[in-house]
Amino acid sequence: FSAQGFAATSTKEIARHAGVAESLLFHHFATKSELFAKSVTVPLPVAAREQARTVDTMADPARITVELYDFFQRHQQLFDAVTGANILKARDNADALRLHLGMASLFDAIERRFPSRPGSDKSINARLTFALPFSLVLLDDLLFAGLRPKPARDRVLVELVSFVLSGTT
Repeated sequence: FSAQGFAATSTKEIARHAGVAESLLFHHFATKSELFAKSVTVPLPVAAREQARTVDTMADPARITVELYDFFQRHQQLFDAVTGANILKARDNADALRLHLGMASLFDAIERRFPSRPGSDKSINARLTFALPFSLVLLDDLLFAGLRPKPARDRVLVELVSFVLSGTT
């Protein structure tokens, strides 16, 4: 799913990759959509809620920013699959709702842990704080194309932390 997107991935390919018969997939999952939901949209909200608990234990916004970046790196294949399937735009879709609820816990944790400027909207700031490391990880090839040499992780994190902290405070 993460390499080819939902539509272009066949159950036959999934079965071959997993080393099982395609019939076994359908014994456990009624449809390809159900398989996608169980393999992507169920574990991702669980991971997001776990990450929210981690963020809630941290006091340093710089460390939280790095932790968010690392979270997106650890789960990049799941996020790639979700964005490739385009399910986030389906507002009435149960999978999109499940993902939103998982991410909402992370938004709330970021909102609680980050300072904000007087008069700023903490909810929007939390989502922007989420979006920047998310975008850096998911769009890495696009964002850094043409930069030679490609910036190292540590350099990107220094700039990311500086940017986030100057924006939230």
